[in-house]
Amino acid sequence: PIFAQLKMLKPASAIAGTQFSAINVQTLLAMKDASDMVVMDTLLSQEDRFGNIHFKKRYAYVDTTDVGPDGVAKIKFEAKLTPEIAAFNPVQVNQMLLKDNDCGISRENRALKAGLLSYVAHMDPATYRGIQKLNLSADSPETINAFRQGMMFTKSDYDIMRANLKMIATTTHTRCQTGKLMLDLDLSMHFSGRGPVTTNCEI
Repeated sequence: PIFAQLKMLKPASAIAGTQFSAINVQTLLAMKDASDMVVMDTLLSQEDRFGNIHFKKRYAYVDTTDVGPDGVAKIKFEAKLTPEIAAFNPVQVNQMLLKDNDCGISRENRALKAGLLSYVAHMDPATYRGIQKLNLSADSPETINAFRQGMMFTKSDYDIMRANLKMIATTTHTRCQTGKLMLDLDLSMHFSGRGPVTTNCEI
């Protein structure tokens, strides 16, 4: 059901209301989590994701004391309901937790095989920018060294990941430019009441 919402070619504001409520926050958060999951599992060739998706309870709230340079108060998540958090009228939601992540890189890329990314019509702009920036730096010695030494990737591992990354960056950029991918899963902006999000496909 969440992936069906993620495929809809209409603004996120038409899928999840912009009033800060448990059902609206849960809907948008689930879409963001699922979108990010498709990116991560396509990137890292995860073979056995389904059946290994869990969640943790979190309290979501608008922190009106922490406003970004764009004038938007940030939405934050906490595990415990303290008196300080309660003052912000939080809502309780389920936040995705990915477990059992060992079957990646050298295994079958089932997300890629199923073409899941080609159906994703919504994405967090921060995720989108991260993809594009990583793709631009992926051939630098610093990035290669970070994966090869810091994450113990073999050359073959990195080559697989690099090919996946290039495909993800190209696909998301093309879909964004053609209006098939909307960068409208920023929770803080969605619930800010500042109107529709303007999509900028360039970084």
